[in-house]
Amino acid sequence: MKNRIALAWIFCAGLFALISSAQAAELRLAGIYGPNMVLQQQLPARVHGWANPGDEVSVDFAGQHKTATADAQGTWKLELDAMPASSDARTLKVSSKGDTKGIELANVLVGEVWVCSGQSNMGGAMSSLRAGAPADFAEAFPNIRYCTVPLLGAYRPKEDVASIQWRACDLANIDFVSAPAFYFARDLYRHLKVPIGLIVSANGGTAVECWLPRAAFDVDDETRAVLAQWEKQLDAVPDARDKYDEYYQKGVKANQDYYYKSYLPWTKEVEAAKAAGKTPPPQPPDSSDVPPFNFRVPNSLYNGMIQPLTFVTIRGAIWYQGENGSVTIDAFRKMTASMIIQWRKNWGLGDFPFLIVQLPYYQSLLKDPNGEKPNKSWAPKREAQRAAAAAVPNVGLAVTLDTGDDNNLHPSNKDVVGARLALLARAMAYGEKVVCSGPVGKTAEAADGKIEVSFDQVGGGLVSKGEDGKLSDKAPVKGFALAGADGKYAWADAIIAGNAVLLSCDKVPAPASVRYAWASHPPCSLYNREGLPAGPFEMKVAPAK
Repeated sequence: MKNRIALAWIFCAGLFALISSAQAAELRLAGIYGPNMVLQQQLPARVHGWANPGDEVSVDFAGQHKTATADAQGTWKLELDAMPASSDARTLKVSSKGDTKGIELANVLVGEVWVCSGQSNMGGAMSSLRAGAPADFAEAFPNIRYCTVPLLGAYRPKEDVASIQWRACDLANIDFVSAPAFYFARDLYRHLKVPIGLIVSANGGTAVECWLPRAAFDVDDETRAVLAQWEKQLDAVPDARDKYDEYYQKGVKANQDYYYKSYLPWTKEVEAAKAAGKTPPPQPPDSSDVPPFNFRVPNSLYNGMIQPLTFVTIRGAIWYQGENGSVTIDAFRKMTASMIIQWRKNWGLGDFPFLIVQLPYYQSLLKDPNGEKPNKSWAPKREAQRAAAAAVPNVGLAVTLDTGDDNNLHPSNKDVVGARLALLARAMAYGEKVVCSGPVGKTAEAADGKIEVSFDQVGGGLVSKGEDGKLSDKAPVKGFALAGADGKYAWADAIIAGNAVLLSCDKVPAPASVRYAWASHPPCSLYNREGLPAGPFEMKVAPAK
């Protein structure tokens, strides 16, 4: 009897293996491809998937017929010839000799495709803005299409993501699209008049190191140590690497349970206590956020949410991440730059445009120019973002210092963020002659008893925004501070003089350095006439010539 049962189990196991093998060998496209998607224009558009090893696979689209042969692992890849943009709803057909069904993707457009990544300010959907911007929900954009990559952390790079639903930004779906990505695409669409495809791969609370391929950590001992520390934690858990995906999903669920069952109820208790004049209860402990399986671990989100996208043809990437992370400011700078370099290498599309959102203002308005502790201030992180952008070619920085919300890490003015990203894209990706940056500090020199700070990217000229919100080259400029050799800063009087700003300060008789807008929420008013703000900076003062 036992032998019969054993034979039955062996038979069933063998049958299951055959069925599983047949299913694995079925013709399929990678999960990123689907109905309603957008293929990249003017570049060879890549298409890939899986089939029986050795099978010839055919792809038909827009009058093209391309073939590829599945390799020993069943993977096939091909490229469609570069195509012009088209809003015509056409069908992409895939077939093979080993599959009788074939695949058809309806309503496929050709246009501009961008990857949109980072943390919650990139992932945050339009629905969170609905109460404050109802006009933006009244217009449909059926030629703007988007998809959202599901959260997935992995120890090893994934070949594929779960099937993704592409949606049009019509009135039924606009609630679900990333807000900065939508506003970016809307402005691009209005100027380019071609379909826009958005691949949103973001997750709240994540640090830059989550999105790095392993090679991107190999900058120096400091960045290598970030990855090594995680590996050391994995060493303490049996089968951690082989079962990482399983452990990771449990960690995500535990974090979600904590947020909805403990954290949110606590915030309501705090509000009620404050309203009643009572002492708020302490925050409940978070036992879910335990490394090495939470959603903040190095390399994991790259493996699960970026690597599977790297065969897709894209125009570029937009990136909104910055305040989260436990590494030093210098490591943050180095890893941001290295991430861009390695993403480009793995995509194999050259130095495609990579556009970074610099952190907006947040929390206290600085009154004392020496008052913020460096480890609490966002100013050094903004500087690290600027330095990373400057260190790598074809990287744009969207200054958003004048946007934000002191009481909300997720400010609602994403339309401004999207518009500034779109200006950068129009200039860098599409060659338009548009002013895409605010004034950029160039030099600081002693001259005639004052400090003269010169600027690039002045556009139509330097102006200052007054209390009434109007721009004028006659208004005083707020946000400049000078320091002597002792490094102690004092606010400076600042006036515009052509393409420069003249500074003076009685408290600092021998200025050695200058800062502008150097705080989490600093006073700042310098713009160009196009309405784009100057970003924060710190520089040495050169002696008088």
